[in-house]
Amino acid sequence: ASCTGTWCMTMRIAVILARKGSVRLPGKNVKHFAGKPMVSWAYERAFGLVSLNLVDRVVVSTDDEAVMALAPANTIIVHRPAHLASSTATSFDAMVHAIETVEKAEARVTHITLLQPTSPLASLAATARVVAAVDSGQAESAVAICAVSDTVKETGWRPKVKANGVSLTDTNGAVQRVDDAMSPTHVITGSAYCVMRDAFLAERSFILPSSRCLGVVVGVSEAVDIDTLEDFQDASLIVDHMVDAEKRVGKTS
Repeated sequence: ASCTGTWCMTMRIAVILARKGSVRLPGKNVKHFAGKPMVSWAYERAFGLVSLNLVDRVVVSTDDEAVMALAPANTIIVHRPAHLASSTATSFDAMVHAIETVEKAEARVTHITLLQPTSPLASLAATARVVAAVDSGQAESAVAICAVSDTVKETGWRPKVKANGVSLTDTNGAVQRVDDAMSPTHVITGSAYCVMRDAFLAERSFILPSSRCLGVVVGVSEAVDIDTLEDFQDASLIVDHMVDAEKRVGKTS
């Protein structure tokens, strides 16, 4: 990116997509998880990427006043129109709207990182590895993945294969989407995506075809994507075990 102070000729952006409507878990984006609203974990991760110089600006696309109110200073707020905030609207269309809005007001976007409020267990370190793969020119796109066979040993939670499967296509970590019936080796966690702007618009996807997407393996707990009450309970149980483990370490140190 080319920036002077807060003004940029080109920008690398982290976008949080957070529409208000959720049928399966109403109000999920602002639902408190481990001490703070779920969207606040996403904001924290996004601004962590800014601190690491992997992203220039943080953007939130939302129709939810509560999500806007929680946005830290220097967040670019994109007011999502109703037709892009329905249950039938696609993430692609919402992202295109966010890109167009930012480019009209700010500067041309070079690459986009997608962070979702539904992944509050995602770490900054793992997310940074995803973004760095694209920022360094190693790949046109990158996505966080974990092995289908991985299990959170403390709780027994394991990722579900539900149209999110990928398989490695070479020894360098390139991945491609595969049908559930084809026994994918890994699943997309949903915790972090990064892609070059032009490739995203041309292919209409964060997961570029023909082995142009790098899979970055992350911890299995980061694959918990909270869309239902059951997901929320699973994630809460994992956090409880993490807290207990930290307490035990504290007592022995």
